[in-house]
Amino acid sequence: MEISQLQHREIGILPQIILDYLDAKKELSPFVDGFPQEANWQSKSELRSFPKKHREVLHQALIAQYEAHSRLSSYRKKNIDLLLEEDVFTVCTGHQLNLFTGPAFFFYKVIATIKLAQQLETEHGVKVLPVFWMASEDHDWEEINHTHVFRQKIQWEKEAQGAVGMLSIDGIDPLFEEMCEILKWEEGHLMREQYASWKAGSSSLADFHFKMVDDLFGSDELIVIEPNNSVLKQLFVPAMLKEIREQAAFDLVQKSSSELEKLDFTVQVNPRKINLFYLSESSRKRIDVDGEGGFFETGGEKRWTLSEIEKEIQAYPERFSPNVVLRPLYQEIILPNLAYIGGPGELAYWMQLKGVFQDHETPFPQLILRNNVLVLSASSKSKLEKLELELQDLFKNREAFIADWSDRKGGVSLGDAEKDLERLFEGILQKALSIDPNLEGTVAAALQRQKKELDGLEKRFRKAIKQQESVSIRQIEALFDAVYPKGSFQERQQNFFALNEMAGGELKSKLMNSLPVLTPELSVIFV
Repeated sequence: MEISQLQHREIGILPQIILDYLDAKKELSPFVDGFPQEANWQSKSELRSFPKKHREVLHQALIAQYEAHSRLSSYRKKNIDLLLEEDVFTVCTGHQLNLFTGPAFFFYKVIATIKLAQQLETEHGVKVLPVFWMASEDHDWEEINHTHVFRQKIQWEKEAQGAVGMLSIDGIDPLFEEMCEILKWEEGHLMREQYASWKAGSSSLADFHFKMVDDLFGSDELIVIEPNNSVLKQLFVPAMLKEIREQAAFDLVQKSSSELEKLDFTVQVNPRKINLFYLSESSRKRIDVDGEGGFFETGGEKRWTLSEIEKEIQAYPERFSPNVVLRPLYQEIILPNLAYIGGPGELAYWMQLKGVFQDHETPFPQLILRNNVLVLSASSKSKLEKLELELQDLFKNREAFIADWSDRKGGVSLGDAEKDLERLFEGILQKALSIDPNLEGTVAAALQRQKKELDGLEKRFRKAIKQQESVSIRQIEALFDAVYPKGSFQERQQNFFALNEMAGGELKSKLMNSLPVLTPELSVIFV
């Protein structure tokens, strides 16, 4: 396997605000906690205060979760026990509970988190544990109920309401068998054995996903956390009460968004007056405020006075779920976290939230862009060389590039002939004007007819070249399809297990060994 790096500015897959962040533009300073290339990690760890009580609660919850899933090995317990020490911290990433991990960038996020934790310990002397945050309280089923394996889409056709982590996994077996058939995982294949262990004793998608991620990355010290937990949410009670009483997040995020829009920022999240949901086994509904100072469950039957909702939050915090505005705050309240690793959209919406953190007197983490990865076959590299293409070419407009390539290949452009024609008609026009000024229109019309003829010839030349180079053009189209299958960038569409099969089962180990840390580039791997 061979790996190459492309600079993001060469390929245009990142929004401008993220490029500005990577360039440490001072205009973004008010919205972040410094820039990655300037970070003093030792200093960050010394300044990152985290209450002892929170460490104890976090430790208790994690031990209970791993025990419940029969995953508390002595190795795992030793790692979790480290979180009781005041000089041990975390770096975190999170993701939805996508079917069989969903798009490949799930793996890239987790690997970047693991490698960052390793680097902070080896190069900066800070003991850090990587954490994966399961987004089990999300309720957008249509975003997670499918995955793409090579050219096929595997989709879970199922009625679903409420937090996805609470859903039953009934009906998942045929989907796994479909993936096995596509990837040719025969009986006895390791993934079949692991699948059986993920399913055993799992009463929900959250249980299944917890075991899956732990099996895939547990040996790399990754700690999986299920945040939909009554013990952990006890730590979040003060923040939820503050949200209910003051409703400050709405104005704070609106203010940050307005200021970011002046920098040509596109708003990623829109706050609400109350940024909490009411959670039950079958629903997750917004909490809103009425005109009389009361609270109600949107589309539901629950209603509260201020006093009533305060009492329920204190007695049953697990019934309340943060939305996208407060979820990051919840994360930082329960984890001794130094950094959050996310994609460009995630980092952009975190930049809207710093005022909320300040209002809750909670440290804002260092934001780190996850790795971008593109996996191509070795034959793709040969085609690039044969066609005399650069990797960067595959990120240009497909139709325009192929048209330009065909023109250059066949030399079909008649631009020079058109210029010669215009010079010729300039002389004709002068002669016509000397004879009769009324002939100007006639000459202009004749010029346009000749230009139209040239344009027609050029199109015929181009069509002939495309026919002659049809094999090469199909190869170029196949290269574009590998980068943007069905119009989406590969890492956002293709399942990692498919790419891993292309790499002979060694893609994860290759990425663990080769992916750069804290380096904002696209890694292109030929397998």
